[in-house]
Amino acid sequence: SDRVGKARRRRLGTTGPITGIARDVGMTAEHLSRSFSWHFGSTPVQVRKEVRVQRVMGALGGDDRPLAELALDVGFSDQSHMTNTLRHRIGLAPGQVRRALRSRSLAV
Repeated sequence: SDRVGKARRRRLGTTGPITGIARDVGMTAEHLSRSFSWHFGSTPVQVRKEVRVQRVMGALGGDDRPLAELALDVGFSDQSHMTNTLRHRIGLAPGQVRRALRSRSLAV
């Protein structure tokens, strides 16, 4: 529904359980998770991870902040969490991604 979409966009990338979104739209967390998966083809957790990866990839090319600070700003619990996620998703550590984006050898 439109209420779920608005709540999802407002909270995507934030940390914490989906109970906040569920509460916003008047559902239980379990019902929201099942409905979300059915409508969008992935779980809220999977979407949250993807949003974090997209945000960090967009920031790494032009943001000079320390990686630990950037990790927290895009929703990872710490730099190690961001590093492990990027290595798993794209096979590169954040520093490698930053260098590749700056040398234009990697497109986002």
